[in-house]
Amino acid sequence: MKVWILVACLLGPLLGAARAADHVDITWMSITNLHLDFGTTAIVADGYISRLPQDLFYGGGGGLASTRRAMRPDAAAVREVFEAIGGRRAVNLLITGHSHFDHSFDTPVWAKLSRAPIIGSTTTCLQAQAAKIPARRCRTIFGGERIPLADGVAMYVVRWNHSGDPA
Repeated sequence: MKVWILVACLLGPLLGAARAADHVDITWMSITNLHLDFGTTAIVADGYISRLPQDLFYGGGGGLASTRRAMRPDAAAVREVFEAIGGRRAVNLLITGHSHFDHSFDTPVWAKLSRAPIIGSTTTCLQAQAAKIPARRCRTIFGGERIPLADGVAMYVVRWNHSGDPA
């Protein structure tokens, strides 16, 4: 399975920014989720807050190949975390590394609460559209992109093999 890892680098004056971000705050929210706050940029990366029950899954090598029924995100739990980190002013970009449930499942809820754009894989954007997030709010990435943010920060998209063999 191919995934997209997004890496942010503080480059300041090298990018021609008037000034570099004066701080970088990283909050590890749970499992794979991060809130990245630097200058005027505030990102939620892989904002998975819902907890799907273990007995929902079955099959495959890791037991996660299929689900027994459809599930919806725990919007109340996502809202609680959203408010705890500062609400709308604290989230102006959403990124997902890939579209496994433990990374992208709650992305549409974050998008509705924050009104922030999404950057992620094609499947992440399709998941957002299925949740009635307009397609224009999600940017599909493929690897190799350099995305200027603000305050002298650029994000580089690196294509990487998440799991399985190198082939």
